[in-house]
Amino acid sequence: MKKILVLIVIVVVVGGLWYWGSTRRSLLEEEGTLARVKWGDIKVPISASGEARERQRVEIKAEASGTIIDIPVEEGDIVQPNQLLMKIDEEEEARNVDKAQAAVDQASESLAIAQIANEQAIEDETFNVELAQAAYNLAKARFEFAEFEYDRVKGLEADDHSSQTELQRKKTESLTAKADLARYDVELRRAKDAGPRNVRRTAREIELAKARQRNAEHMLHDAERRLRKTKVLNNYPSACRVVRIFVSEGQVISSAISVVGAGTPVMELADISVMEVEAQVDESDVDQVVRMMTEGHKQRDAGTPSTATSDAESLRYRDEVFVRFDALPREVFRGQIIDIAQKPRILAQIVTYDVRVRLYDNPGLESVRLGMQGTVEFAPVSEEGLCVPYECIHRKERDRYVVKMPDPDDPLGAELERDVVVGLTDGRKVVIQSGLEEDEEVYVKPPTRIRQTD
Repeated sequence: MKKILVLIVIVVVVGGLWYWGSTRRSLLEEEGTLARVKWGDIKVPISASGEARERQRVEIKAEASGTIIDIPVEEGDIVQPNQLLMKIDEEEEARNVDKAQAAVDQASESLAIAQIANEQAIEDETFNVELAQAAYNLAKARFEFAEFEYDRVKGLEADDHSSQTELQRKKTESLTAKADLARYDVELRRAKDAGPRNVRRTAREIELAKARQRNAEHMLHDAERRLRKTKVLNNYPSACRVVRIFVSEGQVISSAISVVGAGTPVMELADISVMEVEAQVDESDVDQVVRMMTEGHKQRDAGTPSTATSDAESLRYRDEVFVRFDALPREVFRGQIIDIAQKPRILAQIVTYDVRVRLYDNPGLESVRLGMQGTVEFAPVSEEGLCVPYECIHRKERDRYVVKMPDPDDPLGAELERDVVVGLTDGRKVVIQSGLEEDEEVYVKPPTRIRQTD
C-alpha cells in the first residue's frame, strides 16, 4: 500500500514539474506586440474648479451719527444705484448744523469788525502823518525864530546886567525850541512808520477772520452733508448685492467724518455688474493658461480669432473659456482670462494658481450667486505630428526617452532601442517630435522569446 502511495506522489510531482516547465517556457516565448507610427493629432483639455466672485466689494461706513431707525434691505438683496439702504435719526445731526451755523455767524461778525479796523487804520495813517508833520513844521518855525532872536540879541553890544539876562533868556528859548523840533521830528517819523504797520496788522486780521469764516463754512457744509447722509444710499454706479449687514435697528453709530479713519461699518456690498470666476489651475497647466492669455491678447489686438473649439461652441480667442456651475447644470457661460496670480496656493500639498475669469454678459448671469462652485474649461492644448501608443515610450533618464523596435537582422525579433523626442500626450498617445519616421514599427510590448542555442 505504501509503495502505491509513494508511486502516486512521484507521478503527481513529475506531472506538476512538467506543467510548470511547459507554462514557463510558453510565457518566455510570448511574442511582442507591434504598433505602426502614424500621423495624427492630440488634444488635451484643461479644466479647473472655480468659484463665482464679485469684481469688487464696497464697505459702507456711516457718515452721520445717531440711532438707526430703519433698514429696508436684507442680506442677499440686489440694490440699484441711489437706492435707500438705511435711515438714521436726524436729531443729533440737526443740532450739529445749528452749532455750525452759529460759528459761521460769529466768524462773519469778526470779519466785519476787522474790516472796520482796517479802514480806520488807513484813515489814521494819513491823518496822523499830517498832524505830526504840522507839529514838526510849527516846531521848526519856533526854532528858527528862537535862533534868530538869540543871534540878534547876541549881536548887540551891551554890557549891562539886563542885556546879559536877555541874552541868556534868548539862548534858553533857542535850545528849548531845538529840543522841541527834535521831539516832533521823532514823532513825525514814528507816525510815518506806525501808519503802514497798523494798516498791515489790520489787513492781516482781516485775512485771519476770513480763514476762520471759511473754516466755519466748511464745518457747516460738513454738518449739512452729514444731515443729508442720515439717509444712507447706494452711491455705487451699478447694481450691487447686499453681502453683509453689520448693524441693526436701534443701534447708535458714529460718523466717519468726525474722526479720521473712524466710523461704523454698516454694510458690505458686492458689485455684480461684472461677474468673475476664480479658478484654481494646477501648476502643471498654468504655463499653458499663461500662453493662452498672452495669445488671446495678441489676437484681440490684431483682430484675428482663434480656430480652437470646445464641446459647447467655437472659441473666438485663445483666452476665452467656458464655465459650468454645479447649481446651474443647463447653463454654459463664456468668459475671458483676465489675470493669473504670481503666488501659488498650496493646500494638502497640491499647488494651484488663482486665475481670474470675467464672464461675458448673459441673460442667465442674474442666476449666478456669489460663491457658486463650478468648472472652468480652457481651450484644449493640441499638437499634430507622428504618434505612437503611450506604452511604447520608455524613460531612461530625466530628459531621455527611447522606443524599442524589432531588429531586422534578428529573425526572432529581438528589440533595438532608439532615442526619441516626445511632445504632447493625452495618456493614450504621444507625439514624437523627432527620432521616428512614418510607418515604422515599434514595440508596444517587447517579445519574451528564449533565444535557441546550438
